[in-house]
Amino acid sequence: MIDVLGFQEGFLPVRYLGVPLISSRLKIADCKPLIDKLDSRIAGWSHLNLSFAGRAQLIQSVLSTLHSYWASVFILPKGIIKILEAKLRKFLWQGATGRGQAKVAWDQDRKSIWVAWILRYRLHNDNLWTFNGSTGSWVGKN
Repeated sequence: MIDVLGFQEGFLPVRYLGVPLISSRLKIADCKPLIDKLDSRIAGWSHLNLSFAGRAQLIQSVLSTLHSYWASVFILPKGIIKILEAKLRKFLWQGATGRGQAKVAWDQDRKSIWVAWILRYRLHNDNLWTFNGSTGSWVGKN
């Protein structure tokens, strides 16, 4: 029938509108085009000297839409979501060149003098999420 009609025999996954058409569950290897596209977008901005706010805006308006589009078509594997978030986080804090480091040492955050002061005198050793704001300045109140 292929010879009679002149069609070419293909194989899955076929790409349609940028996403692969597969009949099974999406695997990490199937998401390689998404990761490659994200990497190429970030690499395209490497010559720009973007501020933190500029990188945050690009993540919100451009890079997260790639992820959202794929997530609207498929249920993405957890591994892919972790990879994408790590790449976005690295771009936000280090830029496209990958130089620099995060502005906060998350593992040492509780050791800072400012955090200790806020915990003791403003939150009264309470949790930020359960703080009712009845004590302290107008900033902590609703």
